[in-house]
Amino acid sequence: MKKLVVPLVVLVVILASTLGCGTSGGSRTATERISADDGGSVTSTDGALTLEIPPGALAENTRISIREVDPDDLPDEFAEVGEGMGYELEPEGLVFIEPVTVSLSLDPESLEAEGGDGYEVFALLSWSEANGVEPLDAMVLEISAAEGEATLLGELDHFSFIRRIKSGLEVSLEEVNREQPVGGRFSALLHIVNISDGVNPVFSDVHGAFHAYGTVGLNGSGDFTVAGEMGKDHFDFESGNFLCKDTPGIGSYGVQVHALYTSGGAQ
Repeated sequence: MKKLVVPLVVLVVILASTLGCGTSGGSRTATERISADDGGSVTSTDGALTLEIPPGALAENTRISIREVDPDDLPDEFAEVGEGMGYELEPEGLVFIEPVTVSLSLDPESLEAEGGDGYEVFALLSWSEANGVEPLDAMVLEISAAEGEATLLGELDHFSFIRRIKSGLEVSLEEVNREQPVGGRFSALLHIVNISDGVNPVFSDVHGAFHAYGTVGLNGSGDFTVAGEMGKDHFDFESGNFLCKDTPGIGSYGVQVHALYTSGGAQ
């Protein structure tokens, strides 16, 4: 089996939780005519994959299509990587003046790590005859378990096949009691683990920040940095300190994790 070499993939993971402070059949191809001046969007017939084309990204008005492709029908090189459904973006070979945003909606439960204590981080890959296998740019995975939502996003400047792949990173944010008293303080524990089974997998430049919104506030900046590289099975913990503000209501807390992933042959 071919080894996938993915150098310098930037992954950003956002975990969020909400709490209260108080006392058919048919075609599998979706097509839209997109204006070069105004831009637009196209969503696959299964509702999972969406392309957002900004104004000025196209040289002329163009019919853009997303075709769902079963894993067994993907190009051989691409069928060996990733998992789940593949998508072919058409017209083939189209190049954009400005990058388009690709978003893939996922079920958070499908990302749960073995044992259910965290989430496995996925990335988006593209494949084309001209460029082979490539990671998308500006990848972000947003997970909100409380809302039952997860979205994987990236940017693309040319058309190709799209598929998701496990990155080898596992993250978890400790859940707290969803009913907190006004003025109360609480901490949430972040756990980051390298679970990759690739060749010489390394995560570097691991850093991020805790965030709070609504009636939940944050003590301090919330920034954190993991020193050095995360080799196989290496893990770190960081704690964020939050508080419920003086007014009862709904708030949320979360964390954003940034990591640089490299995997390749022996060095």
